[in-house]
Amino acid sequence: MRYELKWIRSSADFEAITETSTCIVRLKNTDDLQQEFYLYSFKFNLVANQLIDDTMSSRNNGKNDSWFFPIVFLYRHSLELLLKSIAFKYIIDKNDKITFVKTTGHNLKRIFDVITSQAMENSLDTSREEIRWLDDYLSDISDVDSQSDMFRYPFSNKMAAFFTKQTHVNLRALKKNMNTAYSILYDILNNSIKSVYQGYAPILLLSGGDYYEQSVIGWKSSSCDFYPYIKGYMEAADYLGKSISENDSLKDELFLPMCYLYRNGIELSLKRILFEDCKLSYDKAFGIIRRKKYSILKVWNSIKNEIDRNSNAPKDDTTMEDVEIYVNQLHKIDMSSDKFRYPVDKNLVIHFKKEAKYDIKNIRLCFDELFTFLDCVDGMLANIRDIEAEIEQEMRSYAEDYNDY
Repeated sequence: MRYELKWIRSSADFEAITETSTCIVRLKNTDDLQQEFYLYSFKFNLVANQLIDDTMSSRNNGKNDSWFFPIVFLYRHSLELLLKSIAFKYIIDKNDKITFVKTTGHNLKRIFDVITSQAMENSLDTSREEIRWLDDYLSDISDVDSQSDMFRYPFSNKMAAFFTKQTHVNLRALKKNMNTAYSILYDILNNSIKSVYQGYAPILLLSGGDYYEQSVIGWKSSSCDFYPYIKGYMEAADYLGKSISENDSLKDELFLPMCYLYRNGIELSLKRILFEDCKLSYDKAFGIIRRKKYSILKVWNSIKNEIDRNSNAPKDDTTMEDVEIYVNQLHKIDMSSDKFRYPVDKNLVIHFKKEAKYDIKNIRLCFDELFTFLDCVDGMLANIRDIEAEIEQEMRSYAEDYNDY
């Protein structure tokens, strides 16, 4: 998947900043949650638009098919963030905000219903055509992806594959509808509803469109395949990182979405090894994934012995210990996969209360090095499994021939 080999180092540090660091981003959240959620929504929407424009202009069907997953997640997440920003206009008490966050979760329609019940008291006309279109669109998204996991993982927490049949998704319609919904919500936030919105039918995954502006999903023989998700998330993250390196002024907008994409790509890579490469039944592997949830460290602890047993490394090799340093560092930075997605956790504790600084080139390198190792492990273990399967088949064939004789 990757063309540049960036291997594990013994002295890596995701948070390292040196005298030679030339591209540093500074992160600090304020107590104004309404504004913070809006700013995050703006960044995720901006990145989604950049990625979808790049993939549609590339005329590369493979890229369309894999980048589809991070693009839809980014768009969907920008709507969730903006909805919560609007909600915090009306929900003032902190305990009420915590209850709201925990009861609505990631369900866009549920969040919007809270907003409309509050906003009707403040002259939001829910009978307007634009609001009804938005309500239908958020309803469809929530019917398809109520927990915001459909475009991050290949299967649900009930081990049900999300895409079980081939679907051709119209990317231009996806972009138009997501931005139409975002514009309406932005105007609700600013109490300035217009009548100039134009969108397609209020459906998340519309089919059709130009051949080079489609994503074909559900075409793989294995509907639980991690590969297209990993490819999409890691390549999209790399694209954002290169954009920052070419234009330093973009760092404040692109950094957080970039880090989330990288982080999810790492989590997916670890889970792929557990699910596809370890000698576990699907039920047992899935049970581990469900229990470990988003914890990179816990998934790593579930697979490291299998990697070590099959590595055939020299006794003085320190690669596994070095990898563990990467994993522990990343786990410490983002234990629950929310540090780069939200300004606060579920209890409204601010993530960057104090200013945090990151060397963007360094953090990209650390993500890339960790991924290279995990990608190589997947290849190694998959090859071992193939060889074992061939040997088993040969032995079975030999036994059958012997019995016939």
